[in-house]
Amino acid sequence: MPRKPAPRKDKAGNGEGSVWYHEKRKRWYCELTIGWEQVIGPDGKPVLDENGVPKTRRKVARFSDPLKTKVVDWKLETLQKIREGTLVEPSRETLGQFLARWLETTVAHEVKATTLQNYQDIVRAYIAPHIGAVPLQKITPPQVQGLYHTLLGAGKSPRTVALVHAVLHKALRQAVEWGLLARNPIDAVKKPRVERKEAAALTPEQVAQFLEAARDDRLHALFTLAVYTGLRQGELFGLRWRDIDLEAGTVTVAQNLQWIGGKPVFSTPKTRTSRRTIDLAEPAVAALKQWRIEQARELLKIGLREPELVFTTEIGTPLNPSNVRNRHLPEILAKAGLPKIRFHDLRHTFVTNMIDAGVDLKTVSELAGHSQVQVTADIYRHVFRRQKKDAVERLGALFTAAQKKNRA
Repeated sequence: MPRKPAPRKDKAGNGEGSVWYHEKRKRWYCELTIGWEQVIGPDGKPVLDENGVPKTRRKVARFSDPLKTKVVDWKLETLQKIREGTLVEPSRETLGQFLARWLETTVAHEVKATTLQNYQDIVRAYIAPHIGAVPLQKITPPQVQGLYHTLLGAGKSPRTVALVHAVLHKALRQAVEWGLLARNPIDAVKKPRVERKEAAALTPEQVAQFLEAARDDRLHALFTLAVYTGLRQGELFGLRWRDIDLEAGTVTVAQNLQWIGGKPVFSTPKTRTSRRTIDLAEPAVAALKQWRIEQARELLKIGLREPELVFTTEIGTPLNPSNVRNRHLPEILAKAGLPKIRFHDLRHTFVTNMIDAGVDLKTVSELAGHSQVQVTADIYRHVFRRQKKDAVERLGALFTAAQKKNRA
């Protein structure tokens, strides 16, 4: 019986890999040694030889194709990457698996619980169902661009898709740093343009109507403090009575309250500028004094004394923001005959009216707890544009009046 012919080989130098042809499979093959690694046993420990030295084995990269030229090109490119130290070892890990690992091992230890929850929600709702099964090392810019088009076509907002872009870009940048990718494919993907909406704000007259309508609401002090301090929702809900000095008329922001997975989670302010002390106007102090009496009377009925939180439910538990946003706020707005706004727009109301009152930008930024003055300038640029327009119109009116007087 004739011997089976051996595959044809193109010999190469030691360690440079040979290219050979498999007659039956009709394919060209190449195998390269890309390094050495310790042999790890079932117990997770290195396997030792008879001399007690850890055993090692070759780490191999393989490639095959019906065309010899493609295999040779792969070989040359891989050898070049080995020399440059830019070779990425092959991995079968999918994008979904990598994102789950990244969230657990990295993000969870770098950001607050609320931010982690947001990342997890974005991955679960928008990334994993569409491209989560794609191998990480085979993710391409066109695939990701296609994901964005799919999401936009399904009615998702450009802002939502921009958040998806931000999460993917950050995650795959980590993959590059870990040596799993040679480059970040998201660098070549265009994120959708997000039109910045002008922040809605109540005028001083509307604020008066709003507070009058809120007088009979159980949480009247919460809404009063919101428009007089501009505190964020989480900052308001996280306030403790020890953070407030009614005699000095100040409130100190020392913690936030966010709801994650249906449970209240307290955390410290995320930036140094977010932790701040704000002076209270007399109406805000009066509202808090009245509320403290009402809250104590309310909780005394169920045997609770000296609540820690300033704003609580009737049974002393932390406020749920959805109840405030969906019931209390709409009822007050309807009673006042005002247009619908978000709870966060009460913060915009505070900042906008501060700017209109002529308060300098640095002071406004510090009161708002922004990380930089530029953040305030960017968010409220429409207010400054309006002020510039009003200033020009006032100057025009002044000159016109002077001209008329001169002609008389």
